[in-house]
Amino acid sequence: MTDQNTGFIEMAKELLWRGDTLRCRASGSSMYPFIRDGDIITVEPIIASRIRYADIVFFQSDEGRVVVHRVVKIKKADGKVRMVTRGDTMRRTDGYLDGRSLLGRITTVEKSGRALPVTRGAWRAVNVIYAAALPFSKWAILLALLPFRPRVYRPDAARPVDAYYKDGARNALIYEEAGNIIKAFKDQGIKTIALKGIFLAENVYKNVALRPMTDIDILIRKEDLARAGSLLNIMGYPAPPQYDGFLKIKSPCSVNSLMYTADNLRKPSIHIHWHIINSTWSLDTLAAGIDMTTIWRLARPVTISNIETLSLCPEHLIIYLAHHGLHHSFNKKVMVSDIVEAVRYYGSYIDWEVVMREGETFGLAFIVYAALKYVSKVSGFDIPRVEELKPARLGYLEKAILKDLDKGNCSYRLSYLCYLAAQKRTRDRLKFLFRTIIPSKYMLSHSMNIPLSEVSAAHYLARYRWNASRTRRSP
Repeated sequence: MTDQNTGFIEMAKELLWRGDTLRCRASGSSMYPFIRDGDIITVEPIIASRIRYADIVFFQSDEGRVVVHRVVKIKKADGKVRMVTRGDTMRRTDGYLDGRSLLGRITTVEKSGRALPVTRGAWRAVNVIYAAALPFSKWAILLALLPFRPRVYRPDAARPVDAYYKDGARNALIYEEAGNIIKAFKDQGIKTIALKGIFLAENVYKNVALRPMTDIDILIRKEDLARAGSLLNIMGYPAPPQYDGFLKIKSPCSVNSLMYTADNLRKPSIHIHWHIINSTWSLDTLAAGIDMTTIWRLARPVTISNIETLSLCPEHLIIYLAHHGLHHSFNKKVMVSDIVEAVRYYGSYIDWEVVMREGETFGLAFIVYAALKYVSKVSGFDIPRVEELKPARLGYLEKAILKDLDKGNCSYRLSYLCYLAAQKRTRDRLKFLFRTIIPSKYMLSHSMNIPLSEVSAAHYLARYRWNASRTRRSP
């Protein structure tokens, strides 16, 4: 949790080895809420035999980094002491630590000028209770939900503190189920990519209570849909009404997902995707222009709830979040937050040349540019090189859209116009407009959650009324 440059590490080791104390600023979030990013910690030199259960220790990892984590287990054998450490917000331990890697123990943590003695008194008792709870991951997360101000961009940061507690409690259960499902798929040879909340909360926000979630979004290959559906049935998730019809659907098209809801209503819904485009608008042309084999080839290994799976590469993640947010007219503030935190987290690792090239290849260049411009405007966060993403040629419609977005407006109507503008050929735009009035049966089956065979004229009329009322409400 501290500065990882070589000069600092060598200085810290020299001071502690000669018996002096070290006072430095912590960075990172693995020890929330006891140690926050920016808190001042005091480290005392100590030998392994004096370490107690629940102490917070300062040690050098096998990779050479300095780490500040809590001792959750101590093993003594043959005169040697070995200990297991773990970050308070981490889902896994660091493994065994021997005395040679130990550099010191944290004695005080300074928060807003107040020094807290974490090795004695009431704070020592709190540490022991907290360490005892860490093996039970759900409860560890719940106990971590003490009020604090996270240093992340949250447009809805003014929401009540109880919402933070509720998000953490709900997400703990969601992660437990996500781990079970990803493992079941993995055991059957079904590869998965974790999308949206289950990837972002644990790996980008670094605190599962900060990113609200309601379901589990998982990307699989279309050819694995039947096997995935069978596994979900066994796990208590019956096939959705449109399942049989969607097995026969030709990919790619606009609608590329199924929502599984468990018989046990306490379980989260599972949203299975087989393409990054998923819309009840006619986006067949955009979907056809995206090569999903490239998405899978560039996917990165990641751990979700202690299970190894995949995530989108940083460039594809930015494109996906931009498309997803604009498609939903950024109707949830967390969609803005997701993009800000992803850009902040990956930083210089994002290859913006790849974002530009892939956005153009996918037919989403204008969508990505418009979305990132809007996010930068409403969040005040400076997204690097965003102007370089601007398409070389913009028509009257695109310019009018950008003018509205620059005012901080992003309505359902404006979002619709963005995707109309993304259709480059006249016939594609005409098809887009036609399918808005008369959508395909697949679209109605998906949006109304009914079997494909039951779609009737009455459903078309209901869809028309819903679209008309939504457009009237849109500014």
